[in-house]
Amino acid sequence: MSIIKYFKANPVLQTDIGAFEFECDLGQGGNANVLKFNRGEKPYAIKFIPHGDDSKLRRFRDEFFCAAQIPTHKNIVITYHFDKTTIEGSDYSLIVMKFYDSTLHKIGHIANDSPEEQTAKGGRLLQQLMAGLHHLHTHNIIHRDIKPQNIFYDAEAESFVIGDLGIAHFKTDEFAKEALTKPSERLANYLFSAPEQVDSKENITAAADIYSLAQVIQWFFTGKTIRGLGRPQFSINAQGKLLSILDSFAEKALKHNPSARFQSIDEIQQFIKDKTKPPKKDPWIKLHDFDDVIRRSFPKIRKTVVTTDHAEILAFLTQFQKDCEKNDFWYVMADGGDNNFSGLEHLDAQKWLMNDETEISVSKLLVHRDNGYLYKNFFILLLEPEAPFAWSDFEGNLIERPSTDGWESDFSILMDGKLYIDPDEIGNGYYRVNNETYKVEYDRFKGRYRYLLPNAVMVVPVQTASAVMTDKSPTSDFINASIQAQDLPLEDLKQYLDATRSYHSTEITQYN
Repeated sequence: MSIIKYFKANPVLQTDIGAFEFECDLGQGGNANVLKFNRGEKPYAIKFIPHGDDSKLRRFRDEFFCAAQIPTHKNIVITYHFDKTTIEGSDYSLIVMKFYDSTLHKIGHIANDSPEEQTAKGGRLLQQLMAGLHHLHTHNIIHRDIKPQNIFYDAEAESFVIGDLGIAHFKTDEFAKEALTKPSERLANYLFSAPEQVDSKENITAAADIYSLAQVIQWFFTGKTIRGLGRPQFSINAQGKLLSILDSFAEKALKHNPSARFQSIDEIQQFIKDKTKPPKKDPWIKLHDFDDVIRRSFPKIRKTVVTTDHAEILAFLTQFQKDCEKNDFWYVMADGGDNNFSGLEHLDAQKWLMNDETEISVSKLLVHRDNGYLYKNFFILLLEPEAPFAWSDFEGNLIERPSTDGWESDFSILMDGKLYIDPDEIGNGYYRVNNETYKVEYDRFKGRYRYLLPNAVMVVPVQTASAVMTDKSPTSDFINASIQAQDLPLEDLKQYLDATRSYHSTEITQYN
């Protein structure tokens, strides 16, 4: 009688840790039968191997006891208990394991999925398998049988798990082992195993697992493994950068010569990190773009331009927004406050929204251009004082608000792009209208600032002195001098340039 028929007729398995109730057959696992049992409401997978073949039995014991000597990991199968039982006069050893919902083999490949789905699924699979292999290799275990049938899926954790350490190589001076795999034994699945596992003369290293990992990824994307030349690329019809990186990984990891592959999981991770890192941008690109905007807007500029012409100001700021990247610039206020400059939105006439939150009224534009040192270029916007916000209730009726006498700035909430309301009305994340309470939807409620006194903002390229200096006083002193003069006073300009000369980043000064 087969073990499956036996448990169908006799569904209770008694072990040293209690009784388990048979539910169904899960299939073969190497030379073992894997069956699903329940204990209470929790399912388990139990792996049985008959006694008789001593070498297989020793490997079966090693699968449990060697793995039990290392810490658990979310991407390595969890085993709970080793036991023995007798069924119909035959002895069996068994391992009680966590029950996993499926295997990668049953889930199948993604060859027919869209490039977007392939990118997401393939990238996730590779990262999780690398995490599991890194854990094994760190503890001097080489799996030697990575294939879809030995990769389980944990639906609850939404992660793939490496299982079946039956033929793994455990470093003998660290693990007490029973089985010694003979050089002539070819135990792994040929389709996924490294060439050196077929050639018994080769020493098996972590590179063998990396080869098998790449075969799994190749199969996952294309539905087929590959031997020799002519590997089908799985990013050929996709523009996604990650697919191309995964393709490059497979190309190297599937090299026939072990020394030509990645030698460790750390090396693969560094490879992916280097490939995904955006190329370093030439810092002079932003300087030339900025200089081009200045020259295009003011063709006759020699050193400075001062203008109150709103059409000129609009044209300059519009061209600046169009040709210059926001993250390439920095702003400094008259009081020394500074941050990344995230742009300007034209609201009406001379009114603008700066950095998505501050309403400003631009009265004058001051531009400085240095023909020989482009990193010294900047512009200053002189700002007129704004009126305090007029607050309304939620229905648009104006309400009385506290006096703003003596305030330098004001803050309000703009509701639905129309009404300014008291920030305290939504301060706790809810607001009330006609005795009904509503949760604040922050896409409807935007914070807004205004300057109630004359002010100015200087905009400079990042990596230039005013952006990188911790001490902002030379910059703020010059901005305040410009507010006072309503101009770029030459003596103050010289002092500012002298004070900041040595603070520009070497990334932009080394080529000048």
